[in-house]
Amino acid sequence: MTQSRSVIEGWPALLTTEMAARYLSVDEIKFAEIANRWRTDPVDLETDSPRWHRSDLDRLIWRLPCTTMADDLHRPRKIDLDKATIDHIVSAVASRLAGQRSDNKRLLVSIRDASEMLGVARTTIYRLISGGRLGTRRIGRRMLILMADIDAILVED
Repeated sequence: MTQSRSVIEGWPALLTTEMAARYLSVDEIKFAEIANRWRTDPVDLETDSPRWHRSDLDRLIWRLPCTTMADDLHRPRKIDLDKATIDHIVSAVASRLAGQRSDNKRLLVSIRDASEMLGVARTTIYRLISGGRLGTRRIGRRMLILMADIDAILVED
């Protein structure tokens, strides 16, 4: 059978309520709440003051959640920003998106990509090609759609 490892060395085996509270680094009222919530009972020695097994307190310590986790659950997740800061963030994001759009602008897209951009089925893309609304270019066996024609359809609808 394995021995449970003590969290803190140098404490007696049986602790008074005051010592048990200090062992957990809380006040006596908080200790009573924790012991009750985690169902850790004192030893009955038929004396006026209850005694707590140090090994029970060690097991209790290992079961307790981190206080930072409990504190974070009740902390509001709101950040207040002034209008100037919000405008600065918006303009920075807009300029970054504009730069990406111009750098990654493709002249030709596949039929599958064109159908995703327009939100239609591939058969509709083939109908638009045969109707002359979408221009194509062939590269090897691949048929690609002109991005300018897709932009024109998006603007006109």
